[in-house]
Amino acid sequence: MLSNPNYNNPKLLRLMSRLHPTSYDMFIETLYEDIEDILKRLAKDRAAHLRKYQATFDASKSVDKNKNDLFKIFEDDINMQIVRSLESKEYEASHDKFSNGHVDIYVELEGYPYIWFGESKIWGGASDIDGGFKQLNNAYSTGDDDECCGGIIIYVVDTQLATNDILSSWAEMLLEIKTPKVSNSIDDLSVSCAICDVTDWARKKYSDQKSLRRNRFNSSHKHPSSGLPYHMRHFTLDLRHERRD
Repeated sequence: MLSNPNYNNPKLLRLMSRLHPTSYDMFIETLYEDIEDILKRLAKDRAAHLRKYQATFDASKSVDKNKNDLFKIFEDDINMQIVRSLESKEYEASHDKFSNGHVDIYVELEGYPYIWFGESKIWGGASDIDGGFKQLNNAYSTGDDDECCGGIIIYVVDTQLATNDILSSWAEMLLEIKTPKVSNSIDDLSVSCAICDVTDWARKKYSDQKSLRRNRFNSSHKHPSSGLPYHMRHFTLDLRHERRD
């Protein structure tokens, strides 16, 4: 038995899991813990992020094209902050890396074949998120071993909806896409987390009930290229300075 108290230090244990994962699952589990921490920090600093853009946001509200262009710049800025934070944690992360298309957040680990793809979108409705989902699913990822996980990060900037309502709306659209009546339907889709019925897989993965109440959900489906299960986590990042009723 290890007697050195440092071996029970959570930060040290995570560092060891991050630098020397024994499996792709460990790589993904540690990566998600790190992404959660990064998103929490960005949310705490949301006033500073918005301060750079607020005057332009206000001036462009009446012009959709200007607003969309500005949102794209803002989106890329947050993507880069996430990438830099991941790099500081020893991941090989990049923004806009080409992988049969330009991936918002691309994560690797030196010396390992593991890959994770992330797509981000500012919330403007579930159909906007669907566009990012299809890019990741149909173009960027192969669904093969060691790259069978991806993620969607929804940036909440210009809406009065609660983040849980946003995730519910997006999850409902995913489940609609599953139906054979919808073109480009998703095979073998399942959704699990706090906003849906908790599956056995989710109960095992998140035995701590508190974690089931976080504003995120997991989905899995058959990847269109590999035919193997592809697992995704869907996050939100609330960047609103004020939340009005």
